[in-house]
Amino acid sequence: MAAVKIYNLEPASLAPDPAKRGHHVVYRLQETNRCPGCGHAQWHVGRLTAECAFCSTAIVLAEAHWGDRGGSLVSPSESTGSRRRRPGTGAEKRRHERVPVVDRSLALLIDGTPHSFALHNLSAGGLMGDAPAPMQAGATVQVRFEGGIVVPATVMWSADDRVGLAFDSPVIFDASAS
Repeated sequence: MAAVKIYNLEPASLAPDPAKRGHHVVYRLQETNRCPGCGHAQWHVGRLTAECAFCSTAIVLAEAHWGDRGGSLVSPSESTGSRRRRPGTGAEKRRHERVPVVDRSLALLIDGTPHSFALHNLSAGGLMGDAPAPMQAGATVQVRFEGGIVVPATVMWSADDRVGLAFDSPVIFDASAS
């Protein structure tokens, strides 16, 4: 029978050491990011990574970090806590600044059918406006912005003639144009 050697790994040796990893390309949410593979700047942004829309190069989000979950990667939303778990009400629960909007309408696609949608406020995480039809919390819709950009969203609440929508992922927009 052959001799078998058994090695014992220390758990601390498995932890990543940022000082030893060298250059590390990351996707920064509030900046223009160029793909290290092809140079394009269009991305599919997820919870932990962003993937180039042209060459499929995937890079980690700068805001994601190694957390206290057994050495697993934690997304920005998990590291700050979700809205449902955060104590407090009103502005304390908001992760993104709301911008009031006057005289601006978008198209709201409900089951693929476009409806005129008058906005009241807008943020990177969602919007509030006049409900074009009765809507149930949890329903999925799409918001069509100027220029034809379609963003998936979820109905968070509906009261009287107003509705609050949360985008499935944060949207970067020019606040001066709203």
